[in-house]
Amino acid sequence: MNTQDLRSSNRAATGGALNGAVVARPEDGVWFDVVPGESATVRIPSDMVGGRYTIMEHDIAPEAGPPLHSHVEEEVFVVLEGVITFVNGDDRFEGSAGTIVVIPAGTAHTWANLSGKPARMRTMFTPGGIEKLFSNLAGLSPDAFVALAETFGSKILGPGISA
Repeated sequence: MNTQDLRSSNRAATGGALNGAVVARPEDGVWFDVVPGESATVRIPSDMVGGRYTIMEHDIAPEAGPPLHSHVEEEVFVVLEGVITFVNGDDRFEGSAGTIVVIPAGTAHTWANLSGKPARMRTMFTPGGIEKLFSNLAGLSPDAFVALAETFGSKILGPGISA
């Protein structure tokens, strides 16, 4: 059974409640560009889990990362490969493979791959739904990027971090 099959077979008749396992295999994902140097795939879309969360995976080229931003979702990062530099409020720190970082909802934050080598991480957002924003960001003008982000409860607060 593939992920598409699970989307329909694991929901109760009402409310999107799960009544079985949700399985996402690497081959099921579709990769897309988010910001220059970052590609992502949605591993668990929010509609598979009644909107409770979204899980994504990201490949990050050296020097890539998003602008300083905040959003209404809590975000959990798991660094899978490489080293990611995080900024959360006034704190700046690095996370290597195995590091887990939890960013509270509404907190100004950003991250970047300043290591000079490719990196990979997984993110979980709760509640879900923000995955619909990420797949539409690539190639937007700065004004369109900001306007689209705001429709999802996200705010662009400044530039990203650099070396």
